[in-house]
Amino acid sequence: MKYTKRDFGCELSTFLLSEDIEYPKIAEWAYLTKLKYVNDIDPEVDRWLEVLGTVDMGEEFELDVEELKSLISASESPQMLL
Repeated sequence: MKYTKRDFGCELSTFLLSEDIEYPKIAEWAYLTKLKYVNDIDPEVDRWLEVLGTVDMGEEFELDVEELKSLISASESPQMLL
C-alpha cells in the first residue's frame, strides 16, 4: 500500500495536539515511516519526511508550529513545499 500525502498529514497532525512540540518523537516517527514505506512512498512526502527526520538535531533544524501546519495543509492540496 502506498504511503500518501493524506496519510502523512493525518499522522503529522497528531503531534500538534499538545502545546509542546516533541521534536525527538517527530524525528523518530519520520525516520521509521520512511523506512517502513521506502519502496512505496509519494516522492514529495519522502522529501518532507527527510526534513522532519532532522528536527531533533538542533534548534536550526526545528520547524515551528506554523511550518508544521503548512506541511499538513500541503498534504491536503496539490501545492508543493520544501
